[in-house]
Amino acid sequence: MNDSSHWYDREGNPCHTQATKKGAKNPTRATTVRDARKLDLLGSTSGMLDVLSKDALIRWKLEQVTKACFADGHISSSYVYLTPEQYHEKMVDQAFTKVEQAADAGTLIHAALDLAFQGAEWDHDQQVFLPETGSVEPMSTFILPTLGWLTANEVVATGYEQVVVNDKEGYAGTADLPYTRRSAVGVGDYKTRKTKVGMPVKAYDTQAMQIASYLAGLNDNVIPEGAEGFNLFISTTEPGRIEAVWYNQSELQKAWEAFKACCAIWRFQKNYDPRIT
Repeated sequence: MNDSSHWYDREGNPCHTQATKKGAKNPTRATTVRDARKLDLLGSTSGMLDVLSKDALIRWKLEQVTKACFADGHISSSYVYLTPEQYHEKMVDQAFTKVEQAADAGTLIHAALDLAFQGAEWDHDQQVFLPETGSVEPMSTFILPTLGWLTANEVVATGYEQVVVNDKEGYAGTADLPYTRRSAVGVGDYKTRKTKVGMPVKAYDTQAMQIASYLAGLNDNVIPEGAEGFNLFISTTEPGRIEAVWYNQSELQKAWEAFKACCAIWRFQKNYDPRIT
């Protein structure tokens, strides 16, 4: 589902879909702005960030289309009767199969991490297909290094998948890992990432903004003194590699101001203001 269709009620309950009318083809449909107005819903953190162009993500998706066309080679005899539009659709479908597979791998790893962080049982031998390399790796390849990194960096979780509701700015979301570390409070967010050997991992601007939105939402709409945060990137092209990008209070304060600007643009675009001031 597109993140921009993610919505929450004021208690933080997900309201991403609505029931369809009796006899409809599908039992649910994506929640719309019209629904949100009627039900007094809050937009999602990711939805607010969707007002920005995510150039790196767009380039990666276009790269998948180009690779699909390259793998296809020339237009074979089976494509002779396809129009350019039909060929385009065929290549896009092939390309986005890999995009969906990458999302599936990320979802599986994320779910296992949630269990591991809470001390619950998780399947060490669960097989994860990595579309970028075509390989299959056991779940332990991704989870054990992550747990070791948290311990080594003295990250002590204070919550897991904690719902954040901010009525003052009109958004809600789910923070992966609120934590304390020594005397600091912070929020950690973990994501799968395609990495290259010997190349450092860089965070996107929106990722610091996402963490700042969670921190402020959990702390009366401010970035606390001495706050910090991190993105932990889990490689799907170099299994076993993890790399963190840290943010200090000053960086998170700047990201918070930028995020609030996104919220203002979102409210303008949607012509909907769910804030309670």
